[in-house]
Amino acid sequence: MTQYQIEFRFQDDVLSKVKQMIYHLEAKFHLDFFKTTRPFPPVTLAGPLTTADEKRLVTDFITLCAKTPFCAFGINTYAAFDAARAVCIRLDPEEKLVAFRQNLAQQCAPYCQLAVRDTKDPFVFHATIAKDINPQKYALIKKFIEQVKPQQFRYHVIRATIIREKEFLCEYDFLTHSVLTRKEALDKKQEFTDRSLYVQFINKRFDPDVRLEDIPHIPDEIFAHPVWAKITDSIKKI
Repeated sequence: MTQYQIEFRFQDDVLSKVKQMIYHLEAKFHLDFFKTTRPFPPVTLAGPLTTADEKRLVTDFITLCAKTPFCAFGINTYAAFDAARAVCIRLDPEEKLVAFRQNLAQQCAPYCQLAVRDTKDPFVFHATIAKDINPQKYALIKKFIEQVKPQQFRYHVIRATIIREKEFLCEYDFLTHSVLTRKEALDKKQEFTDRSLYVQFINKRFDPDVRLEDIPHIPDEIFAHPVWAKITDSIKKI
């Protein structure tokens, strides 16, 4: 079965804030964050999960997103997870975001194999900066984190994304209520539209929840696997 992950990425102002937090920790403890080509960390909503029914997963995901109100979260501060010796950026989600994550897990459960953390509450919303840190360095970082004052910063989830085998599959835009392909998600015009609508929302001149329940069109190309993927799938069945 194929592996998927559902997540959201930081954008615009909140991305700048997250970058500052990562730069600060990197400069102080040399985590080698910038020695890799990985992007800035996303926030996992569900996964990794596996299923053989990709079309149902995408359809359920889009349907649920379309019914979900615009969700907010706050940037809290850093967090440490001892089991993985990981350091993260911790989020404070509002109730609507907590409900969205819970609904995702419930909707996927009948036909997906979920990660253990997706079936348990409370769930800690976070974005991982580094893990498997040297024990001595991890102890120093954890001590530092305990002294950092929480941030007072609030933002909203603009888009939610399905990742298939570490590759982009599709994205839902909560401002325009549209389903985006990879090309559309990277389109600067789409980013400009989102930025403009978000400013209008902040100024109370636009309400993204007006179109709740409208089920958007899902582009056919989302389900059109590339040739190399079809060959790989065929080999797996041999």
